[in-house]
Amino acid sequence: MARRTPDGTSKPPSDRSEGAAYFYPAEVVRILGLQGIDYAQLRRLLRLVRPTDGQPTRRWGRYSFEDLVAIRVAVRLAGGRDALARGHRLQLAEVERTCARLRELGVAQPLVEVPLRREGPAVLADFLGVTFRPATGQLALSNTADLVHGFLAGVVQLDRQVLADVRSAIDGESAQLDRKSSIARTAREGRLQP
Repeated sequence: MARRTPDGTSKPPSDRSEGAAYFYPAEVVRILGLQGIDYAQLRRLLRLVRPTDGQPTRRWGRYSFEDLVAIRVAVRLAGGRDALARGHRLQLAEVERTCARLRELGVAQPLVEVPLRREGPAVLADFLGVTFRPATGQLALSNTADLVHGFLAGVVQLDRQVLADVRSAIDGESAQLDRKSSIARTAREGRLQP
């Protein structure tokens, strides 16, 4: 079983030096309601906000309010708090690749500076007027959902029109068959009577 995050801090935020507003990881967990997160996932999540320069460190960092906002965005993109339910995990790989690619493009805080959204397994970014999947570089239509909904509405409308045309044709054929049947019946009755 994975280690759980630490539960306490040494000082409340109001008693810290020079009124600095920073939070320890246990406070981040409590404030954002991430009590189900394990140690390894928390470390990965916190590295999204402040990547290390390759040197692993054993010290817990301190996080600003802006960092809390970035962590909250990362949790939402990785599956939300529902992903922290027993037996589930945050899906951080795509978010990590997205942040790394946006940093390569010169964005210092990608989770805060760039609008990001999740569509299925992909994380899409709206950056410099272009919507794309940073992890792969694949471009996306900015209004994909609107285009699909418009197309489907047109198909449904077309189907309704086709259905109305088919019903009209069937009603016409049915009326014509009824007339022919009526004429044939009348003719038979006429031959049978003397």
